[in-house]
Amino acid sequence: MQKECSEVQRLRKCILDVIEKLPHRNEYIPIKWLRYEKALKVVLDEGHKRITFEHARWIAYEVCHIHDYQEFLTVLVCFHDQRIIIHFDDTDELNKLVVLDPQWLIDVFKKVITVKRFDRIESGGFKNLWLKLEREGILEEKLLKHMWGSLTEEHHTFESLIATMEKFSLLCPWSLSVEPYGEKYLVPSMLRWYPPQEITKLITSARLPSLFVKFESGHSPSNLFPRLVVQFLQWGRKKCWSIVDPHLYKNFFRFYTEDKNCSVTTTDVISGRLLCNRRERENKTLSLPGNVPESLLSRSCNPNEIVLQLKQNLHLDQTDLKQPTPETRKMIRCLTATAKDSNRTDVVKHLQKNHTIRDNCKRPVESCRGQTGLKRK
Repeated sequence: MQKECSEVQRLRKCILDVIEKLPHRNEYIPIKWLRYEKALKVVLDEGHKRITFEHARWIAYEVCHIHDYQEFLTVLVCFHDQRIIIHFDDTDELNKLVVLDPQWLIDVFKKVITVKRFDRIESGGFKNLWLKLEREGILEEKLLKHMWGSLTEEHHTFESLIATMEKFSLLCPWSLSVEPYGEKYLVPSMLRWYPPQEITKLITSARLPSLFVKFESGHSPSNLFPRLVVQFLQWGRKKCWSIVDPHLYKNFFRFYTEDKNCSVTTTDVISGRLLCNRRERENKTLSLPGNVPESLLSRSCNPNEIVLQLKQNLHLDQTDLKQPTPETRKMIRCLTATAKDSNRTDVVKHLQKNHTIRDNCKRPVESCRGQTGLKRK
């Protein structure tokens, strides 16, 4: 038998040492608590992913004979700590919901914080709402109800789920004025659009900001900035923000106060990568025209639409693409290289299949950049 790796043994010992130090390690668990856990498992097996706080209380009282209210609350905290259930009691909205299946809660969140490729034949006018979420980070209540389907029919569940996403800084209600079409929410976590070039120039010419957040590793976690943005919005939502919608982009956020505008921005601070990007921007002089760079970042824009935008901006016809001039050939290579940088393999394959770039796209592109001047990391 092969001998176990010494590092695995060391890791196991470290884990066991930590377990021994846990505060509840040597505590006795009442039998009725274990019965309550089994009772909740039965409810889950029946297909109920979540229940109300009152239902959870009824099961504890009637089925498991946990009559003391404080003991019941202690059981919920214990089960929550072990991730048997998910329950928060910070506010009334949070307290109403008891989640029996944590994975179900994650899946519900994913429907909001994952901008999917919408169905082009989807009815009900949701196309523009999907694009608004993807490009501006603004989620309309109509689209949210469409995402969550039948969940919205349970008003208490709907409100509790929104409150839970607020708690984790995943979204922020944004209705500072009377909205004729219902609530809207700011969801910056999945934005993929970089700020336009004029904004980056504004930031470059501005004075040094008054606040720095520095990480010892020299690299900030990718999901930290959008959650920090939501924290800012939640903090000042009812105090000082203007009713004007903030500008949300990938790694950039601008909000408005009553008297002046404020901007919050972040960047990859690993020196080698930063210097490399600077050199690239200095060397690249050819720009894709119009909104082609932004369309490459949007999964909702298919390859045909992107090529059509290029043709319209350059006033090209199909013959110009089949028998391109040297200048057109450079622009096609630029589009191909930018599509590769943006992980748009579908655009690259479309160009290779329909246009004469098979030999051209293999040559290095030394003078190409998107109009935004920002490269996907």
